[in-house]
Order: sequence, then C-alpha cells, then structure tokens
Amino acid sequence: MPLDREEDWQQFFQGSYVQARSGIYEGRIEPIAFPLLFNKPIIRISVRSQTSRRTWWLAGTLTQEIGMGMEFQQWKIPLGRKSIIKIELSGKYRMRFDVARWLADIYLEIDTYEGND
Repeated sequence: MPLDREEDWQQFFQGSYVQARSGIYEGRIEPIAFPLLFNKPIIRISVRSQTSRRTWWLAGTLTQEIGMGMEFQQWKIPLGRKSIIKIELSGKYRMRFDVARWLADIYLEIDTYEGND
C-alpha cells in the first residue's frame, strides 16, 4: 500500500490551539474532541508548536473512542512529524487528542487516506 502519495490523502481536520492564561495563571490546552465521526481505517496526524523546545518530542496522546466515550486504543504522537495510524476497528468512531501539558500552543492536522487499499 503506497501511503507516500500525497494525492491519496484528504484533509479531515485542522486547528490551532493555545494555552489558557489569566494573570500569572497558566492552564493547559484542553483535550481536543473532534466534532466529526471518522470512518476511514488509516489516518495521518501532524502536530507542530511554535514555542516548543528542541528537546521535546511528545505532542500528546491520540485516543480512539467507540460508543459513548469508551476508550478503545491510544497512540503517543510525536511533535513535528507526520504519523500514520491504522485503525483496527471498522465502522464509525471518534478521536480525542490530549495535548502534552507543557505545550503552550499547537497546530494540529488530521488527514484520511483515500487511496486504494
């Protein structure tokens, strides 16, 4: 399966998020629950940060949810790289991304694989 052909990927979700701040209080970026249902078995996720340190490698944890918020699978997502995830479960499912607590900002992209299996 040639997953390196860019034309076989379709953007599914993108967004920018920043850490909550109020005076001296610095919160964290809240978990991102994607509003759309996924139905593709292969996705690609990329997370970047403009304020991260060069030694930080973890962007956060991606969680597959089925039914009413039941966690099914989890993956550690690296910072600054594209990761391809193969979903074991067929049918529709939801995803949630929990951002590493030390990141103050992120830009998140998720693509679905539309090529022939």
